[in-house]
Amino acid sequence: MRSAFFVLVFLLFTPAAGERHPFYVSMTEIEWKPAEKKFEVAVRIFTDDLEKGLAAFCHCRADLGNPAKNAEMDKVLQQYLAENLLLSDGKQSFRLKFIGREKEEESTWSYLESDAAGFSGKLMVKNSLLHAVQPKQTNLIRFRKPGSDKTVQLQYPETVQEFP
Repeated sequence: MRSAFFVLVFLLFTPAAGERHPFYVSMTEIEWKPAEKKFEVAVRIFTDDLEKGLAAFCHCRADLGNPAKNAEMDKVLQQYLAENLLLSDGKQSFRLKFIGREKEEESTWSYLESDAAGFSGKLMVKNSLLHAVQPKQTNLIRFRKPGSDKTVQLQYPETVQEFP
Protein backbone atom coordinates (compact mmCIF):
# COMPACT_ATOMS: atom_id res chain seq x y z
CA MET A 1 0.00 0.00 0.00
CA ARG A 2 2.82 2.36 0.90
CA SER A 3 4.69 1.74 -2.37
CA ALA A 4 1.49 2.38 -4.38
CA PHE A 5 1.20 5.78 -2.67
CA PHE A 6 4.80 6.74 -3.62
CA VAL A 7 4.24 5.62 -7.23
CA LEU A 8 1.10 7.77 -7.41
CA VAL A 9 2.90 10.80 -5.94
CA PHE A 10 5.81 10.27 -8.38
CA LEU A 11 3.43 10.15 -11.36
CA LEU A 12 1.55 13.26 -10.25
CA PHE A 13 4.69 15.36 -9.86
CA THR A 14 6.70 14.10 -12.82
CA PRO A 15 6.48 16.25 -15.96
CA ALA A 16 4.47 14.80 -18.84
CA ALA A 17 6.38 12.68 -21.33
CA GLY A 18 6.39 15.38 -24.02
CA GLU A 19 7.53 18.12 -21.67
CA ARG A 20 11.25 18.85 -21.82
CA HIS A 21 11.51 20.98 -18.72
CA PRO A 22 9.06 21.95 -15.97
CA PHE A 23 10.06 25.63 -15.83
CA TYR A 24 9.13 28.38 -18.29
CA VAL A 25 11.63 31.15 -17.69
CA SER A 26 13.36 33.78 -19.76
CA MET A 27 16.17 36.02 -18.57
CA THR A 28 16.62 39.51 -19.99
CA GLU A 29 19.75 41.41 -18.99
CA ILE A 30 19.85 45.13 -19.74
CA GLU A 31 22.96 47.19 -19.11
CA TRP A 32 23.06 50.95 -19.48
CA LYS A 33 26.45 52.19 -20.66
CA PRO A 34 26.33 55.96 -20.06
CA ALA A 35 29.80 56.65 -21.47
CA GLU A 36 28.77 54.98 -24.73
CA LYS A 37 25.17 56.29 -24.52
CA LYS A 38 23.67 52.90 -25.23
CA PHE A 39 21.85 49.92 -23.80
CA GLU A 40 23.23 46.43 -24.27
CA VAL A 41 20.58 43.70 -23.99
CA ALA A 42 20.92 39.92 -23.81
CA VAL A 43 17.89 37.62 -23.72
CA ARG A 44 18.14 33.94 -22.81
CA ILE A 45 15.21 31.59 -23.52
CA PHE A 46 14.91 27.80 -23.68
CA THR A 47 15.21 27.06 -27.40
CA ASP A 48 12.17 24.77 -27.58
CA ASP A 49 10.00 27.42 -25.90
CA LEU A 50 11.38 30.15 -28.16
CA GLU A 51 10.60 28.08 -31.26
CA LYS A 52 7.00 27.65 -30.05
CA GLY A 53 6.72 31.40 -29.49
CA LEU A 54 8.20 32.22 -32.89
CA ALA A 55 5.95 29.67 -34.66
CA ALA A 56 2.86 31.22 -33.08
CA PHE A 57 4.11 34.71 -33.96
CA CYS A 58 4.92 34.07 -37.62
CA HIS A 59 2.47 31.22 -38.30
CA CYS A 60 5.39 29.27 -39.70
CA ARG A 61 7.62 26.38 -38.68
CA ALA A 62 10.36 27.81 -36.48
CA ASP A 63 13.64 25.92 -36.54
CA LEU A 64 16.54 27.73 -34.89
CA GLY A 65 18.85 24.75 -35.38
CA ASN A 66 18.66 24.63 -39.18
CA PRO A 67 21.55 26.61 -40.74
CA ALA A 68 19.62 26.87 -44.03
CA LYS A 69 16.93 28.90 -42.20
CA ASN A 70 19.27 31.20 -40.22
CA ALA A 71 18.48 34.39 -42.16
CA GLU A 72 14.72 33.74 -42.07
CA MET A 73 14.75 32.86 -38.35
CA ASP A 74 16.89 35.89 -37.47
CA LYS A 75 14.36 38.15 -39.22
CA VAL A 76 11.42 36.54 -37.39
CA LEU A 77 13.29 36.65 -34.07
CA GLN A 78 14.12 40.33 -34.58
CA GLN A 79 10.45 41.15 -35.24
CA TYR A 80 9.30 39.01 -32.30
CA LEU A 81 11.69 40.68 -29.87
CA ALA A 82 10.78 44.16 -31.19
CA GLU A 83 7.11 43.48 -30.47
CA ASN A 84 7.52 41.76 -27.09
CA LEU A 85 10.44 43.62 -25.48
CA LEU A 86 10.15 47.39 -25.22
CA LEU A 87 12.30 49.94 -23.39
CA SER A 88 11.23 53.48 -22.50
CA ASP A 89 12.05 56.20 -20.00
CA GLY A 90 8.64 57.88 -20.12
CA LYS A 91 9.82 60.54 -22.55
CA GLN A 92 11.12 58.36 -25.34
CA SER A 93 11.16 54.76 -26.52
CA PHE A 94 14.46 53.07 -27.25
CA ARG A 95 14.44 51.03 -30.45
CA LEU A 96 16.31 47.77 -30.01
CA LYS A 97 18.63 46.73 -32.83
CA PHE A 98 19.09 42.98 -33.25
CA ILE A 99 22.79 42.07 -33.20
CA GLY A 100 22.58 38.27 -33.39
CA ARG A 101 21.97 35.06 -31.52
CA GLU A 102 23.82 32.00 -30.31
CA LYS A 103 22.85 28.62 -28.92
CA GLU A 104 24.12 27.56 -25.50
CA GLU A 105 23.11 24.05 -24.45
CA GLU A 106 19.27 24.05 -24.37
CA SER A 107 18.96 27.85 -24.55
CA THR A 108 19.25 30.56 -27.17
CA TRP A 109 20.85 33.90 -26.39
CA SER A 110 19.69 36.91 -28.42
CA TYR A 111 21.75 40.09 -28.40
CA LEU A 112 20.42 43.60 -28.97
CA GLU A 113 21.48 47.17 -28.38
CA SER A 114 19.90 50.59 -28.46
CA ASP A 115 20.98 54.19 -28.62
CA ALA A 116 20.31 55.65 -25.15
CA ALA A 117 21.14 59.30 -25.82
CA GLY A 118 18.98 61.45 -23.56
CA PHE A 119 18.17 58.58 -21.19
CA SER A 120 16.88 59.99 -17.90
CA GLY A 121 18.05 57.10 -15.70
CA LYS A 122 14.55 55.74 -15.04
CA LEU A 123 13.71 52.75 -17.24
CA MET A 124 10.36 51.14 -17.99
CA VAL A 125 10.55 47.65 -19.50
CA LYS A 126 7.64 45.86 -21.16
CA ASN A 127 8.38 42.15 -21.50
CA SER A 128 5.68 39.84 -22.84
CA LEU A 129 8.02 37.15 -24.21
CA LEU A 130 6.25 33.80 -24.65
CA HIS A 131 3.00 35.04 -23.08
CA ALA A 132 1.06 34.03 -26.20
CA VAL A 133 2.10 30.38 -25.81
CA GLN A 134 2.81 29.80 -22.13
CA PRO A 135 0.52 30.92 -19.28
CA LYS A 136 3.09 29.66 -16.73
CA GLN A 137 5.78 31.96 -18.13
CA THR A 138 8.13 33.83 -15.81
CA ASN A 139 10.28 36.59 -17.27
CA LEU A 140 13.25 37.72 -15.20
CA ILE A 141 14.64 41.17 -15.94
CA ARG A 142 18.01 42.38 -14.69
CA PHE A 143 18.85 46.06 -15.11
CA ARG A 144 22.36 47.29 -14.45
CA LYS A 145 23.50 50.88 -14.42
CA PRO A 146 26.33 52.57 -12.54
CA GLY A 147 25.64 52.16 -8.83
CA SER A 148 22.65 49.87 -9.28
CA ASP A 149 21.99 46.25 -10.19
CA LYS A 150 18.43 45.01 -9.76
CA THR A 151 16.65 41.83 -10.87
CA VAL A 152 12.87 41.42 -10.86
CA GLN A 153 10.53 38.59 -11.71
CA LEU A 154 7.40 39.05 -13.82
CA GLN A 155 4.87 36.23 -13.57
CA TYR A 156 2.35 35.86 -16.40
CA PRO A 157 0.26 38.00 -17.01
CA GLU A 158 2.54 40.77 -15.65
CA THR A 159 4.43 42.55 -18.43
CA VAL A 160 5.72 45.90 -17.13
CA GLN A 161 8.47 46.80 -14.67
CA GLU A 162 9.86 50.21 -13.83
CA PHE A 163 13.44 50.63 -12.64
CA PRO A 164 14.24 53.91 -10.82
